[in-house]
Amino acid sequence: MPWSVIEFPIPDEVGEIAAERLRTAGADGVAEEWRRGQSYVRGFWKDASQADVTAVTEHVLHMLVEAGMLPDIPAITYMTMEDQDWLEGWKQYFSPLEISPRLAVVPSWESFTPKVGQAVITLDPGMAFGTGTHGNGVKVFHQHCGGTLGQRQQSCCYQ
Repeated sequence: MPWSVIEFPIPDEVGEIAAERLRTAGADGVAEEWRRGQSYVRGFWKDASQADVTAVTEHVLHMLVEAGMLPDIPAITYMTMEDQDWLEGWKQYFSPLEISPRLAVVPSWESFTPKVGQAVITLDPGMAFGTGTHGNGVKVFHQHCGGTLGQRQQSCCYQ
């Protein structure tokens, strides 16, 4: 039987909480993603029906609304996914991320040609570190470095 997958957009500051709530409510796996300026949470269930995973997800989101963390329940997308080689398959979802005109985060298996003056952080992401695409990491970079490295270069993690 394929995996049941639920996905919904969520504010950055609530993503981690929503993912953990889905996990504790029975999801076999969860993921947070940052795409096109928006955070998303995905929940994965093996051998579960669309009705069951939708009900669990709606319950979790309703609790977040009641707690004042969300203004309303976001649109929920349901899909199925066949079993796959998870050790390698996840890599397809990560591509170079240009955080600013002067900084890019690039997975180690991708080729990337930086712009003139652009620094590249090459990551071999995994469970311990991540991919550099989480909304909170990007947000911290922009808060502390103003989205560029200019005069605030010394406060950033590289020179």
